[in-house]
Amino acid sequence: MAELLHVVEHRKRKSRLRMELLEHKMLKEMITIVPFIEKEIAFKDEDLAKSSLEINCLKAEN
Repeated sequence: MAELLHVVEHRKRKSRLRMELLEHKMLKEMITIVPFIEKEIAFKDEDLAKSSLEINCLKAEN
């Protein structure tokens, strides 16, 4: 019985470590992606600002 409990605990620990490793890998990927996403957001914000300015100019002309 003690051997069975030991095996179960070992599997739980192994599973927990695999989950932590997966979380670490995901976090590492997210850290890599964030600067790219921030640049894309800044670019889209610029586009929106330009479009808004163009819309206001067109409204003023009408």
